[in-house]
Amino acid sequence: MEIIENRASWENQFISWARHAVPVIEGGEVKEAFSTYPFVVNSSTFFQPPRVPLKDARVALISSSGAFVVKNQEPFDSTNPLGDPSFRPVPADTGVGEISFRHEQYKKEYATADPNVVFPLWLLKELAARGEIRELFSPALSFSGYIANPGYFIDTTGAEILEQLRAGDVDCALLVLV
Repeated sequence: MEIIENRASWENQFISWARHAVPVIEGGEVKEAFSTYPFVVNSSTFFQPPRVPLKDARVALISSSGAFVVKNQEPFDSTNPLGDPSFRPVPADTGVGEISFRHEQYKKEYATADPNVVFPLWLLKELAARGEIRELFSPALSFSGYIANPGYFIDTTGAEILEQLRAGDVDCALLVLV
């Protein structure tokens, strides 16, 4: 199954959009630029039932919140008009006060007040401690949800994330889209 159906057609639309939209975004008119964005539309989805019950599962956290560890990671690049497609691994033992968020497309006051709202690392640690999930996969993975080219993200960052999840023998992932 294709992640982006009719990908070549969508990529042509995206390239045409980006040619016109990037100067508009750089001029500060993000809403105007995205009024003609060629959103991906798929007619089918893939469903995979869980391999194991949650109490027996190794669970990964993946979030588009733009979370990063302040002391040793660079913030996401918010100046790129097409977004920053990279990701940041956040070790499970990271303290709640050790992260920040760089994602210019949402207001961060709620995330700052309670990071679990957009990056529920500490809630998942509690679930693991109570035995409601077997284990929390470390590191949690964060990317900035403002990525205009999902095809590029799938081919690069998505492939890297999938490789980490497979190597870590992850049973399921909680994907928190912001």
